[in-house]
Amino acid sequence: NAEIGFRYINFTGKEKSLTFSGEDLENITYIKVFAGGKLLGERRGTGVVALKNVPKGKSEVMISVTTLGEVKLETMRFNPYCI
Repeated sequence: NAEIGFRYINFTGKEKSLTFSGEDLENITYIKVFAGGKLLGERRGTGVVALKNVPKGKSEVMISVTTLGEVKLETMRFNPYCI
């Protein structure tokens, strides 16, 4: 398990999904995304994480990733649409 934390992300409130790029993403078994301590979205396996009730403005963000092996996350993107 790994947790990725961001002190502040400035949300527009229109974000609908979160996507990742990197290596060995198929090793991801579960992802949870929190902002301000509230669960925004979760997903079993790899792929697009659908988000709900994204707050507008600055928020602390925590992403919890469970894997079966090594994963190298290179980028993540909050999208204004659900892919």
